[in-house]
Amino acid sequence: MELTPAQLSKDWKDGSYHPAYYLCGEEASSKKAALSFIKKNADSFNVREFSKTTALAKTSEIVSELLSLPVFSSHRFIIVEIPDSGVVFKKALADYLKSPLASSVLILHSEEAKPDMRDSLIHEISRQGAVCVFAKLKENEAISQAIKLVKKNGKDISREACEFLVREVGTDWGLLTQEIEKLCLFAEETEVSLKEVALSLGYRKESDPFLLSRLIEKRDKKMVLSHLTLFLNEGKTQDQAFRALSQMSAVILKQLKAKMMFEAGQEKAVIEKNLRLHPYWDKGFFDQLSRVEERTLRNNLKSCLETEIKLKSQSWLNPAMEIELLADVICDH
Repeated sequence: MELTPAQLSKDWKDGSYHPAYYLCGEEASSKKAALSFIKKNADSFNVREFSKTTALAKTSEIVSELLSLPVFSSHRFIIVEIPDSGVVFKKALADYLKSPLASSVLILHSEEAKPDMRDSLIHEISRQGAVCVFAKLKENEAISQAIKLVKKNGKDISREACEFLVREVGTDWGLLTQEIEKLCLFAEETEVSLKEVALSLGYRKESDPFLLSRLIEKRDKKMVLSHLTLFLNEGKTQDQAFRALSQMSAVILKQLKAKMMFEAGQEKAVIEKNLRLHPYWDKGFFDQLSRVEERTLRNNLKSCLETEIKLKSQSWLNPAMEIELLADVICDH
């Protein structure tokens, strides 16, 4: 049987338990919270926990604990972090699960991203109990849950501000929860603003110097303008404006070069090498590139040059406004 984290949480809160569970996945905070629920809500003398370093040496003790009856309770919980290796360990628990004690609940957990159903122990757990994968939240899921949590804390937050929060913190729910709790204490108004999110995070441009480039690459107008508001206030406005202009020009030039290399028959791998594309940060580069025409890129580059000339020759202009207007033009194409 497979359970989602939500189903697992509901079952445990309702006091419904299977003989065995296997918890895995990359969302470490939620997995830790699930284990904490058991440890907090069960009597201490009915909970035994074994780390991966002690599990191998104490295999017989783990089985003995599973065969022991609970003390003044309906269930006894044995929590074990699966060791990296151990044939004897896995065989002993798999044998136990062929005829488990009804009052004992074995909870195995690991850092593996997915369960290996070829493993005899995991297979036996899925037959007698449940496997639960704590997968990382997708960005949209994290944003939706974050908005709900902010409201639960008595505040409101715009989707724009919440998107910025998630992009800065990431989708790890444990980290997001901590930041949201801090943010709700920090915010003075009922409506949490983008500026308050940035201040609460202690935002500095050094934390991600390439964020503007990635947002321009995606033509994410809303997030580009939001980021520019913060970026331009991180130092002297004129200096920051030229830094922003440099990043914007560079990413458009990179896209234009890639377009021209494609037209010249260059292989994708060659383009990646020549443009020094990062395997992680630039993983969506070619998808974004397919959505923009070469003519548009040339016009964008021309707009960047025109803005640079204006800023250098017309000192009365507002640098921040000119950069924001340029971003608006680029993202509209």
